[in-house]
Amino acid sequence: MTRSLWLSGIVGSIAYNWSQLGTKTSVKIIHARLHAQALTLAALAGAAVVEYYDHKSGTKADRYAKYLPADSYSQKE
Repeated sequence: MTRSLWLSGIVGSIAYNWSQLGTKTSVKIIHARLHAQALTLAALAGAAVVEYYDHKSGTKADRYAKYLPADSYSQKE
């Protein structure tokens, strides 16, 4: 899902840049690269926010607790 969203953003950026008449090819490529970098940073920031709230609420720890043995991995060490 995430990859397809990222890929569609990149394809949309390239399509938009190539539709701009009167700009050089090198400028179009640079703009497409800048859009790709901005989209990647936005995706990383979104993932960081999700991880932060998962960690803060403890839902991630509860989700994986059933796979860990009860006596190992004590947090009081």
